[in-house]
Amino acid sequence: VCQYVTYSLSLADFNTVQKDPQWSYRVYRGKIHVYETLGNLNQCMLHKQAKQNTSGVSGK
Repeated sequence: VCQYVTYSLSLADFNTVQKDPQWSYRVYRGKIHVYETLGNLNQCMLHKQAKQNTSGVSGK
């Protein structure tokens, strides 16, 4: 399933995340949104927006 979780990060957190191939990211309206892909990307998407920063990223 094309599941991912969205986080808005500080730039310092983003510098760590972008080095990890498990995560992809984009910049939207001045905020960095990071996606953790979980499972098969060819299936449906389930999207959950989280208002978290580092703890949300590391805690999954």
